[in-house]
Amino acid sequence: MAVSQSKRVPLMGAAERLILQTEIVEDPWNYGNLPKTHVKFSFRQDVGFLVELQCYETGMRAVNQEPDSPVYEDSCMECFLNFYPEESDRYLNFEVNSCGTMLCQVGTGRTDRTFIRDMGMEQPTVEVEKTEDDWKICYRIPCTLIAQIYGHSDFRIGHKLRGNFYKCGDLTPHIHYGCWNRIEAPTPNYHLPQFFGELVI
Repeated sequence: MAVSQSKRVPLMGAAERLILQTEIVEDPWNYGNLPKTHVKFSFRQDVGFLVELQCYETGMRAVNQEPDSPVYEDSCMECFLNFYPEESDRYLNFEVNSCGTMLCQVGTGRTDRTFIRDMGMEQPTVEVEKTEDDWKICYRIPCTLIAQIYGHSDFRIGHKLRGNFYKCGDLTPHIHYGCWNRIEAPTPNYHLPQFFGELVI
């Protein structure tokens, strides 16, 4: 008997399911200077969520090297995700600069943020590849971390997340603010979950 496409079915084995592969092209505040940035976001049941971001950028700034320091001032790529938007307003922000330093928090908005390290949780480990002209970061978000935040991590085919992907550099020589899903706001602000896009496993 065929399974209805609207029904969520269990994930089988360790196959990787591509959720999103795109480029960050939205420049909602018209700063220009937006370097080409690629996004790949996928899921594997035995690993969790995989984030791969690559930016073609010269003159990278990488000053902040302590965990949870203001990496958004540097050449930075970011991923904000709400893994259970139907039951919670909380989302995680993963912000990483070009030397692999991560800032990671959870909360419902810009002023309601808590560092996950202050909650006794470990940040994902970041792998960095870097040349003079580009840099790439990869990290996995394990289901165990998600379960600590939301109380469970029972993902199935068809599950819907919400989130956005960003490229910024507040203090870089060429200030820029880019995003995957369009934001409508008068000044740069990524903590606007109403503009998160839908992401389906």
